[in-house]
Amino acid sequence: MILSKLTVQGFKSFAKRVDLKFDGKITAVVGPNGCGKTNIVDAIRWGLGEQRPSILRTDRMENVIFGGAQSSKPLGMAEVSITFDNTDQLLPIDYSEVTITRRLYRSGESEYLINKNRVRLKDINDLIMDTGIGADAYSVIELKMIEDILSDRAEDRRRLMEEAAGVTKYKHRLRAAMRKLDATQNDLLRVNDIISEVERSVASLKRQVGRARRYKEYQELVQELEIKTSSHIYTNLKKEIEPLQKELEQLKQQKDGSSTEITKEEADLESIRLTLTEQERDLVRIRESMSQLIETIHKRESDIRVGKERASSLRERITRYSREIEDLKKRLEDQENHLVVTGRNREVLQVKITSSSRIFENKKKELEVFQQGLNLKRLTLNDKKKAVIECLEQINSLSSSETNLQTKIDNFQGRMERLDEEDQKYRSILKSSESQSGKVRSIIDSLNSEYSGLKDHFESLRNDEKRLISEIDKLRERFFDSRSRLELIEGRLDFYKNMLDNQEGVSDGAKWLIKQNTPGLIGILADLINVKNEYKQAVSAGLGEASGYILVERMSQAFVALEKLKQRGGGRASIISLDSAGKAPVMSKVKIKNPDKIIGWAHELVTYDKKIEPVVKYLLNDLVIVEDIESARELIDNNDLQGIRVATLDGEVVSTWGSLQVNDTRDKEHSLIGRMHRIEELEKEAGSIKKKVEELKKQIEEKEKHIEKTREMLSKSEQEAYLLQDKIKKNEYEFSQIEFETKKADDGIKANADERQKLLKEIETSKAAIEDIRPQIEALMEKREKIDLESARIQSEIERLEEEEHTKEEDVHKLNLGLVRLKGEAKNLDYDIERSKNLIEEIRNTIEQRFSEINESEKEIEELEKSREDTGKLLEQNFAEKDEKDKLLEQSEAKYQELQQELQQKEREVREVRRGREQIAETLHSLELRIAELSHDMKNIKERIMESYEIDIEKVKPDENLDVEKAEEEVVELKRKMKGLGAVNLMALVEYDEQKERLDFLVQQREDLLSAEETLNETIKKINRTARTRFTEVFSEVRKNFKDTFGRFFQGGEADLRLPEGEDPLEAQIEILARPSGKHSRDLSLLSGGERALTAISLLFALYLVKPSPFCILDEIDAPLDDANVERFTRVLKEFAEKTQFIIVTHNRMTMKAAQALYGVTMEEKGVSKIVSVKFDDRVPAEA
Repeated sequence: MILSKLTVQGFKSFAKRVDLKFDGKITAVVGPNGCGKTNIVDAIRWGLGEQRPSILRTDRMENVIFGGAQSSKPLGMAEVSITFDNTDQLLPIDYSEVTITRRLYRSGESEYLINKNRVRLKDINDLIMDTGIGADAYSVIELKMIEDILSDRAEDRRRLMEEAAGVTKYKHRLRAAMRKLDATQNDLLRVNDIISEVERSVASLKRQVGRARRYKEYQELVQELEIKTSSHIYTNLKKEIEPLQKELEQLKQQKDGSSTEITKEEADLESIRLTLTEQERDLVRIRESMSQLIETIHKRESDIRVGKERASSLRERITRYSREIEDLKKRLEDQENHLVVTGRNREVLQVKITSSSRIFENKKKELEVFQQGLNLKRLTLNDKKKAVIECLEQINSLSSSETNLQTKIDNFQGRMERLDEEDQKYRSILKSSESQSGKVRSIIDSLNSEYSGLKDHFESLRNDEKRLISEIDKLRERFFDSRSRLELIEGRLDFYKNMLDNQEGVSDGAKWLIKQNTPGLIGILADLINVKNEYKQAVSAGLGEASGYILVERMSQAFVALEKLKQRGGGRASIISLDSAGKAPVMSKVKIKNPDKIIGWAHELVTYDKKIEPVVKYLLNDLVIVEDIESARELIDNNDLQGIRVATLDGEVVSTWGSLQVNDTRDKEHSLIGRMHRIEELEKEAGSIKKKVEELKKQIEEKEKHIEKTREMLSKSEQEAYLLQDKIKKNEYEFSQIEFETKKADDGIKANADERQKLLKEIETSKAAIEDIRPQIEALMEKREKIDLESARIQSEIERLEEEEHTKEEDVHKLNLGLVRLKGEAKNLDYDIERSKNLIEEIRNTIEQRFSEINESEKEIEELEKSREDTGKLLEQNFAEKDEKDKLLEQSEAKYQELQQELQQKEREVREVRRGREQIAETLHSLELRIAELSHDMKNIKERIMESYEIDIEKVKPDENLDVEKAEEEVVELKRKMKGLGAVNLMALVEYDEQKERLDFLVQQREDLLSAEETLNETIKKINRTARTRFTEVFSEVRKNFKDTFGRFFQGGEADLRLPEGEDPLEAQIEILARPSGKHSRDLSLLSGGERALTAISLLFALYLVKPSPFCILDEIDAPLDDANVERFTRVLKEFAEKTQFIIVTHNRMTMKAAQALYGVTMEEKGVSKIVSVKFDDRVPAEA
């Protein structure tokens, strides 16, 4: 595979399309500095996918697009196409010719193509991977890269070695596998954490499922019974409301009859209003007519004034324009005289211009003929100088060869001295290695013993960590249980507070009065008293609706509240005042024969503020509380309890006059009495649980700190173990190094003996070559002196001719300046003539316009005078008409006043009829309120059932045989059982199934991740093993080739590549050892620039011998070499050109001679590069 063609358009300094064909094995690119040679190298790099702007010598990628020059506009796109001959199928694609194209637009969009088909950058990288032609491979070598290869940065050398070994793709795969392994391990940790949390959740939910199922069964039974009882009550309310609605219809008919009478009276009233409106309309019409007439009078008076002012203005304009015409006639005469004088001056100037032009052209032709002769002389001088340069090059070449041979002799002799020194050094190494080996071995045994003890301590800490984790899990379970209990209590607390805030169980009217902050209002009775839970139902039943009474301080305030309620539109509310309750008679306590049967008097069992004592005694002084209904009956039968009521703990109320009241006490939680006290109890319990939660949280934090400390100790022990292992490895490495040095010293002594024999033969051969070179140098020096004399003579003659050329150029320049000045004067006169003509035409047009405007003004004055006379006559007629309309207006206003008085009398009669209808409406309203109250109760039942169970009560068929009392008792019993279950999480039924399913899924995921982790570990081991084997094999081959190529460049020199023993070959630093012939040191920093360059080139050629790159670009790497080293370089380059195609950017002539084709880069226009190509087989130049 070879690089056959490069096409560049719009890239950096190449504005126009440029095609470079690479037919030869060595192609040179030459040209002066700054003309764009290296831009060709950048184009190849960029076309192969280079993404780093710094490598392309720019700060942003869009700067590679041609940015414009002095006569060239900026382009919007850069394009580079690289064509390869792929007949050997080195590129893995079924084409014999492959073209890779890259485009970049100023918008930032880019395109990549292979054989004109759009692809991704990754596709191009995959195509050229391991071929040696990547953007960062060794296919492009710069002078700076030679320094990088020989610097202390080992990664640069390693990258080249890995590219040759084909390890790059393995490293890509290894990094991808490592990323996947890290992600898998992170996922595994996360899944383990989630599984432990879900397992705890599943265990907790499993305990809650049983209670939730029983609770749900009770709840369904309660729902069924409540719907049946509600349906029964709803049907009774519906029956009660029907007769009320019939009565309401009768009242509406009476109201409609009175409405008919009102309608008749209102019709008469409307007739009067209509007559009044017509009269009012006539009055308005007369007034409008009067107003229009006055407006017409004002307008005509204004027209007369405006006409007078306009006529005066026109007379002033006529006078002004007459004066202006006289001035314009004078200016016209002056401009016509100026035009005649200027025309004569222009004719005289044209004669001078014609004469000067003829003289200038003659002098210019004489100068051009003279300059042609001078250029011929200069060409002759250049030929002589080239001949001198050729002599000097030959002399320098021979001198360099002589110097090199003498240097070689000195180096060989110095090498023999160094061989003696090395032998002495090797013997010293053998002696010291024997004593160090035993010491290092004993240190290794001691470190192994210490490592074993540290490992036991590490296991002990690991057991402590597991124990602490178990304790934390138990504390967390208690913490979550307490927090669940706290959330339940807070939910109940919110429920009671919401009841209190919304005043549930209180009538709408009472709620409204509380919200209005009614003056003197104390509150709801139920919120102002408290009672123990066991007496709550009895007291609540005894109070009945009175528990929702509003308490105010004075009776007057109660009346104000009722008035406000009426103004609102009604509403139900019961109000009691403290001052009235205090005046009411209180029943004295009755003596009871069997006091053991009673629990107590209700007002004594209730706690309250002393302030409301009159109300409490008034409402509860007649109420006795007993255990059950049997005790109540026995109490009434055995005592004379006139006016006394008896309440049981279950909420039944029995009166001595024979009534028995059973109240709805199914839900104690919704009782109005004691809500405030219950809120206080719940807040106290919530505070206690919060403290417990905080204590558990602190215990968990302490345990977590303890486990963190244990983990720190674990980490510290692990670090100490790592350091011990590192020490053991270092001592083992030192031991193996000692053994290596011993073997190396033995081998060195043997190798030095063989090298001494070779050096003696080389010294004799070099001395003979020096004797042959010296006569050739003397002959070339004589030839150079003759050419120098001839060149001096020609140079003298050229200097004389150049002085004469300068004189002639000055004469031509003076004539040109005079001609330019005369043409400028002529142009100014032409402009003056044109300006005068335009001004004359403008003055004539202005005079004509002014005469026309004077005539128009005189005509307009006549018309204004006539219009003023006509307007005066019309104005007299308008004043007469105004007098007649004033009389008509007075008559119309008198009639309007009479109709208004009649209307007021009729309105009083209609109001009397309306009062009768309003009395009917009030009765109707009272009936509607009662119907509304019953409808409200029905609506509440309907909404409560809909809200609680989402069932329409009207669609439920009522059970006529339902025993409501028995059904309510069953509901109470069921709710008691539900309450006995305590806090129940109904969502546990669904959550348990969901969490269990989630746990099974997560366990399966963990198994998959563990399997993936094992597979990835095995893959990483396999990649490392394969890459390590491949790298070691190639490194050995490159090392062998490097010794050989270095010996070719530095005859008698030594070089080697080494990897530190005991380290991973894929990560170890590559050490370069280089010692040119005649030098002792192997330190690369002590080599000269030329020696560094040759060392780097020899390493690159060693890489090529392993895996030759299809093509290689060398960018001025021969700059630091002298002629002798360049000759060696080109000799070896030709050898390698049999397998590799070379493109060389150079300034060196000897390197140019080695090329089969030459491309010259020029910059005729600043900022725009051009290409000139030469093939050395035909020497015919061609411009691109």
